[in-house]
Amino acid sequence: MRIWALILSFLGTVFVSQNALALSCVAPDIIRTLESAKQSDLVYYILVGKFSSESKTAPNQLAPNNQLPTNQPTLLPALFEGYALSQKKKDDVYLSEYPVNMQINCAGAWWCGRAPDSDENLIAFVEVPQTPQAASGVPILRLSPCGGQTFPTSPNGGLVGKVRQCLDRKCKPQQLF
Repeated sequence: MRIWALILSFLGTVFVSQNALALSCVAPDIIRTLESAKQSDLVYYILVGKFSSESKTAPNQLAPNNQLPTNQPTLLPALFEGYALSQKKKDDVYLSEYPVNMQINCAGAWWCGRAPDSDENLIAFVEVPQTPQAASGVPILRLSPCGGQTFPTSPNGGLVGKVRQCLDRKCKPQQLF
């Protein structure tokens, strides 16, 4: 009897730990995101400023006929106010009411990314569509439950300078442990 209790206890621990690992995220690191974007075949704009959207609709609304929630990505049209980061500050491109689609992704039915508040000053890695069919050419800010595409910053914060310094050279992300 004691053996069965140990086996069941072990199996319970294994299943619980696997579920917990499925919900864990690597801590977002702006340099890791930058290096990943530089190595990607995709093209990214690095935008510094604020996003505003009239809709803050959560993607986990009920599906038709009040069935289980959907976890399909939700596109929210937004406007960006700020600038596109360049290697030299004098080359930054200032943008006003620049259209961006915020794609809110979910991992499961209820664990979703969120649209930033309109008063949040962010550094954001925005994907530039490479095909004519891709959302009418509007750049996409992908927002996942784990984050990693947006980073809070102050308008003249040191984080902007750190990213600017790493645009043309390889930088090391912060140590995780």
